[in-house]
Amino acid sequence: MVNEWLSLNPEQLGREQIERATIEGVPVNASVSPYDIPAAVRSYPDERAKRFVIEFKYFDDEPWTLMSMEAPVRLRIARNSNRLVGIELDTEALKEQRVSRTTVIDDIERAIRSLATVLRSAARDGNYAVAKEVIAARGLELLKPLTESGELDSEG
Repeated sequence: MVNEWLSLNPEQLGREQIERATIEGVPVNASVSPYDIPAAVRSYPDERAKRFVIEFKYFDDEPWTLMSMEAPVRLRIARNSNRLVGIELDTEALKEQRVSRTTVIDDIERAIRSLATVLRSAARDGNYAVAKEVIAARGLELLKPLTESGELDSEG
């Protein structure tokens, strides 16, 4: 079980989100705010809620709300900043669907992509892109407990 926080390298995350522009003849590089880049990620089963949770750890904590996306994905969105602070997967739905980890990763990435449109929050596009980057890089590892418990197919 992953449950422990896995450190992320903030200097490696969000590199693709650097915007280059020239303002009044001066070259400017704008990058993702350090507050939008998670320092760590973890995953664990929430047996009581019948959910599997992936959480992102930031410099600061804030309360969150749950946003239902296309099943089995629900996203935890910080109330004030609209940062993506977590992902919940409906384990009952996963058992019924018998899908692989790669399919679930695709579902998560699709949900994150649609988040900016749903929230109309372009200011957090960098945060959502970094979250997708983390899921793409560490998703198989984060979802491994679901394969071990039989809730996901072992392929992918």
